[in-house]
Amino acid sequence: MKLHDLKPAAGSHRERKRIGRDVWFDGAWHERSDTRIAPGEATTLARAWTAGRTAEATAARIAIEVHPDAYYEQFYADKLAGALAPAQRALYEQALRRAKGSHYTAEQRDVLIAP
Repeated sequence: MKLHDLKPAAGSHRERKRIGRDVWFDGAWHERSDTRIAPGEATTLARAWTAGRTAEATAARIAIEVHPDAYYEQFYADKLAGALAPAQRALYEQALRRAKGSHYTAEQRDVLIAP
């Protein structure tokens, strides 16, 4: 059986870990969190599968999704949640679509799990 033929195990789920800096501006810059990886450093992701039939899993799919305009996505969404003139709303909607369209998968691989 090839890795691409495998199906998700019952009870498995998608887990996301954000690597980045979460900031906001209200006249001054504030930082909520900073999970960036420093130059020359590394990070390790580990997961113990216990729910459902996940103990029977033979592979895990690992993907790195990049959202280069994540800050602006939130900024535009926040603006769109408020009252805006129609022309202004159209511009923010266009900007939000463009920011969301910048997502890409930098790496994806299926990794065999040793028994």
